[in-house]
Amino acid sequence: YVKNFFWYDDKVIALRKKYLLLDQGVLPEEADETLEILPKETKVIIVSRDPRDVYLSSLSQNKLACNFPNNVKDFCKIYANQYKQFLKQKNKNIFHVQFEKLIFENEKETERLEKFLGIKFLKNTKYDGKFFSLEWSKSRIGKWKNFGDKDTINYIKENFPNEMFYD
Repeated sequence: YVKNFFWYDDKVIALRKKYLLLDQGVLPEEADETLEILPKETKVIIVSRDPRDVYLSSLSQNKLACNFPNNVKDFCKIYANQYKQFLKQKNKNIFHVQFEKLIFENEKETERLEKFLGIKFLKNTKYDGKFFSLEWSKSRIGKWKNFGDKDTINYIKENFPNEMFYD
C-alpha cells in the first residue's frame, strides 16, 4: 500500500534511516489516518497558526497558486472544518504546537518537542537563518494588525474565539 505514494523509495526504506523530515508531508486533519500506513514509531509534528495570519498568508499565496479562497467567509468555513478535524486526532505520536508559542516561548516549547521526540537539540548552535530564524519568524506574527480591512479581521476573530493565539 505504501508503494502507491510518490515519496516511497525502496532504497531509502532499505537504509532503515531513523529520521525522515517531510515539510508539510501530512495534512493536520488526516494525521491519524496517515500514521496508520507508516511505521508505528513515526511521529508527526503539527504547527498551527493564528487564523488571522493564515488568512493573510493565503491572500498573498493566491497570487502564486489559486488553491485558497479570497473570500473571508469561505476561508472561515474551510479553516473551521479542517481545524475541527485536526482536533479529533488522538494518536500519541502527534505533537501539536502553536507557531506563536514556538516563537515567543521558544525554550519551553523546544523542551516539549525534545521530550516528544526523545532527543536533545544542540544548544547555542547558530544556523545563520538557513533553516530557522526566530527573528524572521517573529516578523511573520501579527501581520493581521496592519491589515487595512478590520471588519475582515474581526470576522475571523468572531468565528474562532478560541483559536486566537496572539493579540
